[in-house]
Amino acid sequence: MMDMLARLDYRPMWSTLISCLKSCAAYLEVDCTLPWLYGASGHAFVLNIHHELCPSGPTAWDKSGLFTQVEALGLKVSTVQGHKVEPAFADRQVEAFRVAHAAIAAGRPCFAWELEVPEFYLITACDEIGYYYSGPGCEKGAGPLPWNKLGATEIGYLAVHEVESAPAQPAAVIVKRALEFAATWADPQRNEWRFQPYTAGPAAYTTWIEALRNGTAGGHGNAYNAQVWAECRRQAVSFLEEARLRLHEVPEELFSSPLTHYRSVAGHLRALTALFPFVNVTEEERAANAREPHLVASAIDHLTAAREAEERALQGLTILAEAIEG
Repeated sequence: MMDMLARLDYRPMWSTLISCLKSCAAYLEVDCTLPWLYGASGHAFVLNIHHELCPSGPTAWDKSGLFTQVEALGLKVSTVQGHKVEPAFADRQVEAFRVAHAAIAAGRPCFAWELEVPEFYLITACDEIGYYYSGPGCEKGAGPLPWNKLGATEIGYLAVHEVESAPAQPAAVIVKRALEFAATWADPQRNEWRFQPYTAGPAAYTTWIEALRNGTAGGHGNAYNAQVWAECRRQAVSFLEEARLRLHEVPEELFSSPLTHYRSVAGHLRALTALFPFVNVTEEERAANAREPHLVASAIDHLTAAREAEERALQGLTILAEAIEG
């Protein structure tokens, strides 16, 4: 017997985590725009770079802080996770399948890690065999993936996330928490969500620059990181614009500096997506682009300018957060 969620539709974005959360929010009729979700979750302000520009940068970090953030929006995320090297991994696979099956039967959406490629996928149905899903590479649906195959990959990480509605907080609380998340993410002394050997915050631009300069940047990961982080900063701008409209009690001029500088960051990262295209480009072309001297030189200029603008933007966010009562 199959339990399924017929109205759960995958909404493609470069960040598949945000894709899944936005789809779950729509299913649960939690009212939030894409920029509001992107910014309130903190994801709009994340930057996470591997020293060789591994494509895992956008996904390889602890999401617990982000899931705490989205609860203020009205989305409560519960997680079953494990790793195949753990002695109790088989028990985690059983538990994950049980949780997903029960949630879907009760009308609660779920998403999971690496049902196909190493990205996030919506779980649209479960039967006695396993998971049916939609996501990158299978937007119209696929499955079943046998339940005991989840997490049995080279990466070996299992995660099933159940989402349900929760009471939403006022806009001032949401914005203040988002800006505090951004400041924490950017501070290497306080960021507890970063994994080794990744670099987070403005320092990540330096890691990116060095990888391009010394020729160790992977072509696939370089182009993919450019797309994801450009999307994030576009949404950071839109989030701050929406926050400015919602928070009438906050002086409008306090939004001016972070908006100006994040627009600059977004522009420089958009330029990187043009230098290093991802779509309709072969792996060989991506690798060649990451080593083409004139492309690398231009990219380093953009990344240097983006780092400086990001640092100024974060200063503005700190001042803005202090002015918000929430």
